[in-house]
Amino acid sequence: MVPPDLVPHAALVKEWCKRKIAESPRWSPEKWRRIAAIHGVELADGPTCAEAPAHKDGRDAA
Repeated sequence: MVPPDLVPHAALVKEWCKRKIAESPRWSPEKWRRIAAIHGVELADGPTCAEAPAHKDGRDAA
C-alpha cells in the first residue's frame, strides 16, 4: 500500500522500475545452472518446481 502523500509519485516510481527492469541483464538457463552449482542448489525443472515459475526472459519473479 502506498502512503497517501506518495500517491502522486506512484506512477513515476512504476515507470522508473519498468525502465530498470528493461535495462537489467537476462540470464540464460546455463547461467542459472552455474549459479545454482556455486551455491549448492539443485534446480527443479518444469512444473515440479515448488516456487513461482521464472519469467520467459530468464529473470526470476522477484
